[in-house]
Amino acid sequence: MKQMEESIVELLGHIASQMGRETKLPSFNEAKNMEGDLKFKEGQLQNAVVTLARLNKEKEMRNQDFEKIMLLDQKVISELDQLKEKISGMKEDLASKFNSNDTLKSDWDETARKLKNKRQFMVRKKEVLNNQVRTLNMQ
Repeated sequence: MKQMEESIVELLGHIASQMGRETKLPSFNEAKNMEGDLKFKEGQLQNAVVTLARLNKEKEMRNQDFEKIMLLDQKVISELDQLKEKISGMKEDLASKFNSNDTLKSDWDETARKLKNKRQFMVRKKEVLNNQVRTLNMQ
């Protein structure tokens, strides 16, 4: 019997607490306003999710562009270094070839002497060929 009394007391306490909650429930108009707020906030949440997806996609595209630019930058730097080395080599070649006036003069003199000798040889050859042609024409 004692158990039954305790059980009844417990049930009465539960009923009393549930009745207290009834007074805390919002009115019909408040519930409608809350429902409207919920729908508005759900719409805002959906917009935020779509915006986040779009921004993440754009961020990925920008990161890819950045990587391409960095690769291009490295390539340009490498090419500039190669060109600097090539220019340096060309300057050394020019310095070694054209800064030696004595060498240039002796090369010029040698070439001129060879050409003069070749011209004399060709003039003699021309005379010999002309003589041969005259001889053939006389016969």
